[in-house]
Amino acid sequence: MLQINSLPFGDKKRDELFHELFESYGKGNVIKEGFRCNFGTNISIGNGCYINFNVVFLDSGLIKLGDNVFIGPGTVVSAVTHPLEAKNRRNLQINKIEIGNDVWLGTNVVILPGVTIGDGAVIGAGSVVKDDIPSNTVYAGTLAHYIRSIDNDPQSGKL
Repeated sequence: MLQINSLPFGDKKRDELFHELFESYGKGNVIKEGFRCNFGTNISIGNGCYINFNVVFLDSGLIKLGDNVFIGPGTVVSAVTHPLEAKNRRNLQINKIEIGNDVWLGTNVVILPGVTIGDGAVIGAGSVVKDDIPSNTVYAGTLAHYIRSIDNDPQSGKL
């Protein structure tokens, strides 16, 4: 990642390094400056994809992009999370993310672990996606709201 991000956009060496970094990397892709990932080897990218500035792929789990996927700046695609309970939080929960063909993710979208996005879907800017998205649909919005309390009381013996 340091090598890739130290090269100017348009340098052919960037493309060569993406081919080495990813599990698979199709033709005609554009990845703008500031791209970050954990490993790279768990990422497959189809053909004709455009990944804008400062996109992060947390690829402890598999991340698969189809063809012609457009990803807006500041987007996070996270195939990993942590358990809610503090006693288990040091253990990663690994999932996969699959994004179909001709998908558009707007600016600052967050894709959470285990999500599949169908072909032709559009996700509006600033959206947080926690559930699968059907093909040829538009989804938008932020989901943050109270879910439940967590018992992290060391006296209860549950920590």
